[in-house]
Amino acid sequence: MGCALSKTQDEHATLSTTLGEVYVFFPGLRLPRKVDFGNSLVREHYSSALIGRLAALRSKVVAAAENACKIAKANNKASETSSIYELRSALENYLSALQGMTTTEALGEEGSLSNCLEFCWSNQEDEIKESVVPSVYYELLSVLHLLAMLSLLEANLTLTPKPSSEDQRLRPNDGRKAAVEMLLEAARILDYCVERVYPNVPEDLKTKFPADVQEELLKSLQLQALGQTLEIQLGLAIDNLKATLAVKRRIACEAVKYWQMAFEGLQRVRLQNNWGEKHVLFLKWKRASAKAAAYYYHGLVLEEGPDKSKAAASLQAAEAFLAESRTLCRDFSAASPVTKKSPVWGAMKSLSQKIPDAASRAGITTTKGVSQKHSKLPELPDFSLSLQWDVYELPAIDAIWSQERGIAPRPN
Repeated sequence: MGCALSKTQDEHATLSTTLGEVYVFFPGLRLPRKVDFGNSLVREHYSSALIGRLAALRSKVVAAAENACKIAKANNKASETSSIYELRSALENYLSALQGMTTTEALGEEGSLSNCLEFCWSNQEDEIKESVVPSVYYELLSVLHLLAMLSLLEANLTLTPKPSSEDQRLRPNDGRKAAVEMLLEAARILDYCVERVYPNVPEDLKTKFPADVQEELLKSLQLQALGQTLEIQLGLAIDNLKATLAVKRRIACEAVKYWQMAFEGLQRVRLQNNWGEKHVLFLKWKRASAKAAAYYYHGLVLEEGPDKSKAAASLQAAEAFLAESRTLCRDFSAASPVTKKSPVWGAMKSLSQKIPDAASRAGITTTKGVSQKHSKLPELPDFSLSLQWDVYELPAIDAIWSQERGIAPRPN
């Protein structure tokens, strides 16, 4: 989330300050700690040129990450974008070197870096706990995770309203298309982690990975990014006079699926801190909002047909889920670490008024906050998921590996 790097003066204390508005949530940035590339075992198997190259590239990542933290803690929004760019650039350069590391790992060589190095990372929400794992795959997943979280952070910054010259807040709509691209980029990277990296990780190592980079959490974050992509696309469709009710219904119904799958995936991960609980509340909130939109448009479509009772039932469900989403939004904002209550924006800004009006027009009176758990809900159309994105590819192997033990640089 946009406040992911924020801390109190005591960086190990529990966060109690009110943080910024949240448009795109994620459970923090994982940050690298220093690694001793010059130990005797590394020097035994690798040249000084390669060791120096690896150490220099990773040191730049560590320095850029520390700089980004300092800027965020100082609440210097003007410099935050440039610090993200600096960190992203350092990570992408380091990925070229990691390509060579994973190649030697795949070859199963006696001198693979997993036998020589322990890679250390921490999560910015809990810097006391550091995860040290002797695995190049752990290092690769950590770098890719950080890249994906930077994309989510950028999406949040893009959607956060900025004061105009008249010192009035702008609606978080101007950057919606740019935010969609950032969300899809995060989804691409997380998909690569799940589909291309995890299958190569030995089973005994997977149990040593922290919750932050467990397969289920990475998949849940990917689905969340796709759900939020559809949430924004629904808002764009609402603003488009040419978009039909059927199109809006399909987008909303697909969003429900993504948020539901993201929630189910997160439920399978052991998250034993406040940030994990807040993350669960975020998914519940967004799922309820998506259901409110889906039932609303389903009801409008049904109103055009002969069965008015099913239309009325859908509009009733929409109003109940709207009330539930408002409650969950308040719960999310109040949950530790406390965040500012996000203003209603995008699709829900329009639907927050349209749903009650439609329910009233249909002669429906609903007690706000009604739970749908024990009542029979009308069925939503079962649309197949249609979002598509390009496959993420790692950069080519760093040229220095062509001089090291006969490993030729090649694209993956």
